[in-house]
Amino acid sequence: MANWDGIPKQNTPGSDDATHAINPMNAVEIESAISELAEQPFDPAEFPFAFLAAFGNKDTALKRLRTGNNNASDVPGGVLQRNNIHLAVCEAGSVGNTLKALRASPATAKAKAKFILATDGQTLEAEELAGGETIACAYSDFPNHCRRGKFTFYRRRKTEISRKKSWRS
Repeated sequence: MANWDGIPKQNTPGSDDATHAINPMNAVEIESAISELAEQPFDPAEFPFAFLAAFGNKDTALKRLRTGNNNASDVPGGVLQRNNIHLAVCEAGSVGNTLKALRASPATAKAKAKFILATDGQTLEAEELAGGETIACAYSDFPNHCRRGKFTFYRRRKTEISRKKSWRS
C-alpha cells in the first residue's frame, strides 16, 4: 500500500518557493476537508485548488498556481504542483484519456510529479507514478480512499491474486 498525504515538503529557510508552502493539518482535518469537497457541487474550475487546499496547501501557493506563475501544466484543464501532483479536470467521459495524457506529459516528468489525477466530476482516477498503483472510483466515493489523512493506493500483489485463484478452486 502506498500513501499520498498530498503535503509537499516544507520550505527551507530562505526559500521563496511558495508551491511547497503548507498549513500543518492533522489527519482528521484532512479527511474532513476531503469529505466536504466530495459533498459540494462539482466546480470544474475550482476543483484542483480545493483539492490541494484540502491537503493543507496555503492560499499563497494556490494563488500562484491559479495565476499560472507556478503552474507549468501542458494538459488542458491541468494544474501541476512541482514535486507533488499533476491533476486535470476534463469533459465527461474522458477521464481515462486525460489520465493517459497526464502520464505522457513531458511536464509531469520534468516537474517530478509523484501522482497524477483526472476527474470529470462523475469519475475520478489517480495513479502513483513510482509504483503504478491506481484508484478508479465514482467522484463521490474518493473520500473513501483517504485514510488517516493520506490518499491511499492499493497494490494487487501476485500473492493476493494467487490466493483468490486457489480460493475459487
